[in-house]
Amino acid sequence: MTKPAATDVVFANNQLKPLEFEGVKLMSMGFINKGAAIMRGPMVNQILNQFVSLCNWGDLDYLVIDMPPGTGDIQLTLAQIMNITAAVIVTTPQRLSFVDVVKGIDLFDTVNVPCVAVVENMCEYEAYTFPPGFYEALGAKAASAAAASLAFNPDPSRSFDAVTRVIRDAVEAQKQPRKVFGQGHNARLRDMWGIDNIVSIPLLDDVAASGDSGLPHVVKYPESAVAASLAELAQGVVTELKRLSDAAGAGGPQLTVDRATNELVYQGTSRVAAKALRMDCRCAVCVEEFTGRRLLAPASVPDDVQPLSSAPIGRYAVSVDWSDGHKSLFPFRQIAALVQQGQ
Repeated sequence: MTKPAATDVVFANNQLKPLEFEGVKLMSMGFINKGAAIMRGPMVNQILNQFVSLCNWGDLDYLVIDMPPGTGDIQLTLAQIMNITAAVIVTTPQRLSFVDVVKGIDLFDTVNVPCVAVVENMCEYEAYTFPPGFYEALGAKAASAAAASLAFNPDPSRSFDAVTRVIRDAVEAQKQPRKVFGQGHNARLRDMWGIDNIVSIPLLDDVAASGDSGLPHVVKYPESAVAASLAELAQGVVTELKRLSDAAGAGGPQLTVDRATNELVYQGTSRVAAKALRMDCRCAVCVEEFTGRRLLAPASVPDDVQPLSSAPIGRYAVSVDWSDGHKSLFPFRQIAALVQQGQ
């Protein structure tokens, strides 16, 4: 992609013109600033505001904003100046990354932005592992293949082809995926937040090489496993956004409070005791993040604990503020399972 001239970047009405590649419009500070962008927080927020509101985006299906890591000014500013529909969290399998994911989801929960998907990047890579005696066995197998080929056809080139196939197949059979950064925490994300749309992307050298060359891996290899995973992610996000839209129109699953009995009423008919729901909280304060061990002691929760308020988080969850000062987020399927246990 060639760098556009300065006159190609700005419209006559002082709106920035985003670049376009393969039908995707994009804008970055790197397109308009030759040197390092050395700016304090307020200046960065102003630039972000300009990219969002002063860019001539035209008609878009979706506007995707790639945020920096963390829970600081950038995320808060965007949540204030835009009606963000949903967030997609990108992480890696390490425990420390999982802690950051929890913080990120907490941030978006605070500003009422539902997290609809998680991308686990660099989940594994394929490596060759050769067991003891592999080369001796391979030599014997190659010799046997050569002898069989020569017995059938004395042409040396055919014998060479047969040996090559044997060696290639034997070596490829030793390629196994290795989780170099750990097993990941997909199950914990599902349990804590009810996020089912979790996609794992392997560590591939060609992904970086393709990006550096200007031709994304998914465009270069549209039939690859990575392309299929990203297509699955995109479809999952689109589906979840449709559900959020439907929930906004229909009110979504309802969770109300019966003050007379101190019970929460789910979907108008199913009931669960307030303390039972409070005890089932699976946030990082109530459940150990890495092991899943329960930290919340039943004696620490008052028997008369009450939900002070509740608010839906899209279609998939509800947040509850409790009288003991705690705040919980419950996926609706978790509430449904708790109701089922009590029946």
